[in-house]
Amino acid sequence: MRLKLILIWFSGVLCFSLSAKAQENEHLYIQGRRYMDINIHALDKYSKRLERTQKNLLNKLKRKEQRLAHRLKRTDSVAYARFKNDPLTYDSISKLARHPDSATITAKTLKGGQKAVDSLKGVYNFLQRKAGQAGSTVNSGLSTLNNAGVTTGLEGYSQELSNLQNRLAYDQYITDLTSKHALNLQSIAGGKGNITGIQKELFYAKAKMNEWKKIAEDPSALEEKALEYLQGTKGFDISLDKALNSQPGNSMNSATSADDLEKMGFMTKRMMNNALQQKFGNSLQAVQGNVGKEVSQWQDKAQTLHGQVKETKQSLSALKNTGKPSFKVNPMRGLPFWHRVEKQYSFNTARAATTADGTPRPAILTLSAGLAYRQTPKLSAGIGIAGDIGLGQNWSSIRFTFEGIGFRTFLDWKWQYGIGAYAGYERTYRQAAFSGTKETSTPMLQPSPHNNQNWSEALLLGITKSYKINSRWYGTIQVLYDVWWRDKGLRSPVILRFVNAT
Repeated sequence: MRLKLILIWFSGVLCFSLSAKAQENEHLYIQGRRYMDINIHALDKYSKRLERTQKNLLNKLKRKEQRLAHRLKRTDSVAYARFKNDPLTYDSISKLARHPDSATITAKTLKGGQKAVDSLKGVYNFLQRKAGQAGSTVNSGLSTLNNAGVTTGLEGYSQELSNLQNRLAYDQYITDLTSKHALNLQSIAGGKGNITGIQKELFYAKAKMNEWKKIAEDPSALEEKALEYLQGTKGFDISLDKALNSQPGNSMNSATSADDLEKMGFMTKRMMNNALQQKFGNSLQAVQGNVGKEVSQWQDKAQTLHGQVKETKQSLSALKNTGKPSFKVNPMRGLPFWHRVEKQYSFNTARAATTADGTPRPAILTLSAGLAYRQTPKLSAGIGIAGDIGLGQNWSSIRFTFEGIGFRTFLDWKWQYGIGAYAGYERTYRQAAFSGTKETSTPMLQPSPHNNQNWSEALLLGITKSYKINSRWYGTIQVLYDVWWRDKGLRSPVILRFVNAT
């Protein structure tokens, strides 16, 4: 009886542990798929942005290359002949980008270098192994864990990762060709000033591509949570390192001896000597001596040519490795559009006043929101909307009223030490413009081109001083002068405005 109870207890514990293990693997599978889906989506978006940027870049470079060809034809026939003999042009590169070559894609993919995709392949292999260990509990529930439109099971990820790796490798190949041809054109043109336009377009396009890459690699909160769960699982780090170090691009670096290189398929000196010994036998030494003499004579004859080639390589290397461009760099041009747009919120107040006929006018609180586009790190242009809210005459008679709504445009030019200049135009439509009623009382002043019953406008000039609370909340304090303040009967032309930017 006691033995029977022990067996029943042991069977229950075993079933419970197996069930817990299956649930753990199922949860691991869900987190792993979530991590892969997020990263694949980000890399896919990065690849599409990269292709779009390359397409726009090549269209611009083709036009600039044609203008360069016309100029060389008129001014330098030798350089034009070199240009015509160069088989690589931006037009041919554009055709390669539109119609990828499968052989080139395969060759570029085998070189590796796509660390992001390699790491995802490591996660995929890890999940495959865990899914196999989970048994039928997880495999039977695969269809319930998939969202609409996602391939059922883990098998779909293999093809998806391969396609993504091929696209990224080919995009990098097109970028390398574009840079290589720019160096060729620079050598043909014989001066940096001749292809400055091409250099600018290429420089800013590469900067934008780097920004796309940073965006793709920036992890979200959901991705970090999934990765944290996976890293806490036994064997995950080993599987990831194995995937990164087993790529073709890293195989040669991982070899520690000639035997390892021979197993990988590389030709070593030992294999070469064995092949020559089998072919020539005992006469190998005589053959080697004759070959050595011929090589020595050829080296003497080709010494001058070798020196010229070396000088050319050095000049190209110097051009390629030049850290400072030949033109003034605008860092803003290398950023995506929305990274150059800054949101601004501001407020200012105006004291209560009394019109010429004795009609009281309330104190005004002006709230506004706008967008500033950064042309350069120091110069911004923007637009915005603003609303005027009446606060009453004093603290003892506070009364909120709608006084008007308007729009504004402005330029902001930063100098040094946080000090800058500001110029803006604003038009505010009063309450009468929306109600359709006419004022029966005498207006404060005679109507003017800048002030009437329906609207008023302001031309503002002033200085600004920036401040910073943290990396996401900063702004400026503006001291502005209203050029048309007398037309509106204001008590003072000075406006103190606080602007917060995010």
